[in-house]
Amino acid sequence: MNSKEDGLSGAEDFIEAEIEASHMHSSSAEMQVREAIGKLPGIARLDISHGKVSVRYDPTLTSQRHISEALAVAGHPVQKMGVSRDERHAGGKASAPTAPPNGE
Repeated sequence: MNSKEDGLSGAEDFIEAEIEASHMHSSSAEMQVREAIGKLPGIARLDISHGKVSVRYDPTLTSQRHISEALAVAGHPVQKMGVSRDERHAGGKASAPTAPPNGE
């Protein structure tokens, strides 16, 4: 799937989701998932590998709930979803990761 970032709202924060969905054992299942998620607004990236779905989306245009519902309608209910925020700022540079607390 080609990147659709040019058509997004311009939000600075994107969400990265890693999804495990049911019945993802065939190329036709992958095609169903691509069609279901690809129709949602705000999808910037969609990758499917080894039965797992990785998606980057604009949270001002879609949500975890919308993605989960689209997968369920396509016959691939979400078993597990992990999300993280991808903060982008002017010039497309990602913000620096924060250091873990040192316990002091």
